[in-house]
Amino acid sequence: MMAKLKQGDRTAFDYVYKNSWPPCLSLAKSFLSKEEDAQDAAQAAFLKVFSRASQFDPEKDALTWVFALVVYECKTLHRKKQRLRESHTDLESIDDHDGEMELKLIEKKMRLQARELIKDLKPMDQEVILKVINEEESQKGALFRKRLERAIKRFKQAWEKRYG
Repeated sequence: MMAKLKQGDRTAFDYVYKNSWPPCLSLAKSFLSKEEDAQDAAQAAFLKVFSRASQFDPEKDALTWVFALVVYECKTLHRKKQRLRESHTDLESIDDHDGEMELKLIEKKMRLQARELIKDLKPMDQEVILKVINEEESQKGALFRKRLERAIKRFKQAWEKRYG
């Protein structure tokens, strides 16, 4: 009947479908865990059987050819589901409320850059800046403010040099 379908006899498809659907569905179920996915893959394979009947080689076994299409569709559906799961997981991890997430990411990046830049400063500048960051109130006099002013100036220069 596949040979007749290849020659253009569309009525042969009913026979091919009725006789090969049960084993094809069973094959799809062995590849895919969900019943609906197995049915989708088997249906997609039968659409290809119908549309690609002209490519069938009558010297070969028809059921083997149909099985190959079912296996291909099962693999395709599995890969598609896997990609959807990966992209869905990526999207779930982003909880963006009016750009809040983007601002948080920018802030985090800038904090990391600032920490790296502070490490490159002179030890005296590092000490003064870290006291302000850690809100240490041990030194609040004019000398401390002057040191802080100089440290911030050098920090800004280093920032502009490195990050523009």
